[in-house]
Amino acid sequence: MPASRMENGMHRIENGSSGAQPDGSSAGMSRLAVAGVVLGFAGLASAFWAFNGPRVFAEAISAAWVLCF
Repeated sequence: MPASRMENGMHRIENGSSGAQPDGSSAGMSRLAVAGVVLGFAGLASAFWAFNGPRVFAEAISAAWVLCF
């Protein structure tokens, strides 16, 4: 029987291993990098809001949404 297979709709993992996962230090660094990027974008968004006001911010978010989706 393979190490993992579907049984009753549940994914069974043997020996506590779920395949290729980063070690603790790289996982922590990637989380830190993601948090830094998110905080950076939040800072840019709040600065844009402060300089241009909520109406312009809403227009920019709406335009970005249309361009992305």
